[in-house]
Amino acid sequence: MQRGFTTKELVAEADELVSKSTKLLLALIEGNKDPYIGEFLNSNLDFNFLRKKLKDEYLNFVAELGVENPKNLGDVQESLISNITLFEGNIDEAFSMYILFVTLADLLKYKGDENNAGQALKEISDDTLENNAMEFFKNNTLNIEINFKDQLFRVFFPKQPCCNLISKFTREKFMVTVKRDAPNDKITGLINECPRFIAEMEHLSYLRKYKFITSHNLDKLRNLSTLIAFLNNLTLIATANRELRGDNTSEIVLDESSTIIMQVLGFI
Repeated sequence: MQRGFTTKELVAEADELVSKSTKLLLALIEGNKDPYIGEFLNSNLDFNFLRKKLKDEYLNFVAELGVENPKNLGDVQESLISNITLFEGNIDEAFSMYILFVTLADLLKYKGDENNAGQALKEISDDTLENNAMEFFKNNTLNIEINFKDQLFRVFFPKQPCCNLISKFTREKFMVTVKRDAPNDKITGLINECPRFIAEMEHLSYLRKYKFITSHNLDKLRNLSTLIAFLNNLTLIATANRELRGDNTSEIVLDESSTIIMQVLGFI
């Protein structure tokens, strides 16, 4: 998508200009409910251009991941979780563009069918790859609501791939144990737990190079180790014999086959 730019240098300059313009426009509307700014952007931005730009960045990113079929979002997401920790470079700038998109659509939701940003977000294009790109950015973008000066703002941000590394056990434990006595208690609890969350993500990120150890099968590995320990103890209970000595002491004796079984289970 060169739009008249014929050299790589000019294309790179144009891309940099688009990136800087996106960040500037996003800074204008984040935390600002001035309807004039939103309506001006709604009338003057080329949302079809933004969609095509997002598609191009998505395809480049998928190629870097080494995924052969960019239409398969499942493969893209799995490769994303397995290979990178943070969105960086061009894909991070593309997320800024998508966040401009959704922030503007949220700001202008009162306009209904006249919300051009919202309509462009929901549009189903004839270009399947363009639809896949929009779905990819949607799946990896989160938001929080902030009450500031009696106004409710929704702030959007990328869900970094490393967030997928926190195990289900850790997430569920936090949701059960976090205090909710006051409005700020849950936030305080989250802040206090951040070092532990980060430590787990870093640890699992390191283990990720061993393909069989991932956050998705960590619980399965725990269950397997518990089962092996159970079988080991069951073998000990079923086959152990206590022999009395002449000095009125005793010792536990295992036959050779039981010893081999327990050694094998212990090795596993």
